[in-house]
Amino acid sequence: MSLDIHREAIKEKMKEELEIFQPKMVMYSFRIDRETFESVKVEAKRLSISTTSFIRQAIEGKINDDSRITALKNRLSKLEDKI
Repeated sequence: MSLDIHREAIKEKMKEELEIFQPKMVMYSFRIDRETFESVKVEAKRLSISTTSFIRQAIEGKINDDSRITALKNRLSKLEDKI
């Protein structure tokens, strides 16, 4: 019985250590028209960041903006209901 507990503890520790080394990001590829990509490169260079960073920030910004807009719409609806 004690050996099983020890094995489980070792497995759990190994799992935790493996999770530390797991990449926090995933790679994903997609197609984008050349004109848009050229605009991205120009903007990224202007901001002194990589094109990858620029695209990542644009996606994250879109997600965050959508969440904020949804939250604001919900608040507005609640306020309108009170009137």
